[in-house]
Amino acid sequence: MALKVRCSQCQKKISVDEAFAGSMCRCPYCKMIVQVPELALAAEGVARPSRPVGRPERPDSPRPKTVVGSGLKHTTGSRPIVGAPGTPRPARPAGPTVIEKPGVPKVPHKPGRPVPAHRPDRAGARTELIESAPVDESRLTPEQIAAIPTANPVFLQGIVSLILIGILVVVGGASVYLGVRVFSGPSSDDDNAAYLPDQAPAADEELPNPFLVGQGGPKVCQNVSIAIPVVYLIDGGDSMGDLYLYCRDAVRASVLSLGAGGTFGVVLAGEEHPLYIGKKIFSGGESGEKILRPLLQSNFDEDPENAPVEIGGASDLNAAVETALSLKPKTLVLFVRNTDLSDPKILGERIASAKARLILVVMGYEYDEQKEQYEALVQAAGDDAKLMLYDADHLLRSYYDQRNLPE
Repeated sequence: MALKVRCSQCQKKISVDEAFAGSMCRCPYCKMIVQVPELALAAEGVARPSRPVGRPERPDSPRPKTVVGSGLKHTTGSRPIVGAPGTPRPARPAGPTVIEKPGVPKVPHKPGRPVPAHRPDRAGARTELIESAPVDESRLTPEQIAAIPTANPVFLQGIVSLILIGILVVVGGASVYLGVRVFSGPSSDDDNAAYLPDQAPAADEELPNPFLVGQGGPKVCQNVSIAIPVVYLIDGGDSMGDLYLYCRDAVRASVLSLGAGGTFGVVLAGEEHPLYIGKKIFSGGESGEKILRPLLQSNFDEDPENAPVEIGGASDLNAAVETALSLKPKTLVLFVRNTDLSDPKILGERIASAKARLILVVMGYEYDEQKEQYEALVQAAGDDAKLMLYDADHLLRSYYDQRNLPE
């Protein structure tokens, strides 16, 4: 019958045959040699009883014969001795009666072979957990250490360990999966994503600064290449408000990147009719920007009374697009905030038919209702059309502080 023992070193449960009670075994987990207490001591809390002796014999009684066969011992040729009436019969000692055959030597105990312990209570030994004791290995010879058997791990304890390891693996895998989902961005076919790819606001580092002069040829918004001639169309309606100043300076930065050989025009979508800013066509570079700068002053500048541009009212963006396309540009840069488009698809197809590339720059915020219109406009304008969404007002202010425009 197996005994359950707790290793004194690693506190794991191990299993050892009860024949090893009072002997030593090696823990299968930590490899420590431990002392297994005697079974009687573990089950009852008493010292191991001495070897039981045979029934006491009377001197005048005939010596019993010992019959050995089939592994069983019994005695014959002797009748029970009955004492005188009233004399109590001697109590029979506990445990089995062992009678040795005369002339047969006792089998010597082999070194390293465990001696079976006394087993007074098998049920208690099977259910109780026995505490082991540490062993000083320095007192053992190498031969004795080699002869010490290794105990078996408790099966249930191993199952529990495997279950816990499985739970840790599942939790760790789920954590990695969630981390990848959160930090790698949403998938285009994930209906539960917070943002779809075409709706997600661009990260700050991915948005170019529109107020910096681009290098290496005609640019708008610092690094978006454009073809000349180019026409800049600014929504001058009431919805634009003071963000007109941002759009104006973004135009100035783009004009500076055109160089002296580039040509451009500026159209304002006003309340009553589209308005050309200055003459229809300018030369780019520093000279063109210097001429354009005072013409773009508005009622939101320091001297609103003398400003040539009035921002306000309801603008007609469709009519302004037709005016801009009449200049036959290769690139049309349209600046809006949250202007409603009556039919963005038709407007986009009109731009595509004029063979002009559309760059739609949306400044500021509060354009959620118009966003689908802007996306439909860009989609209808052709594959090379581009949408620039600057939807963070604090980001625009930060970019504006970094501008490198002439004063």
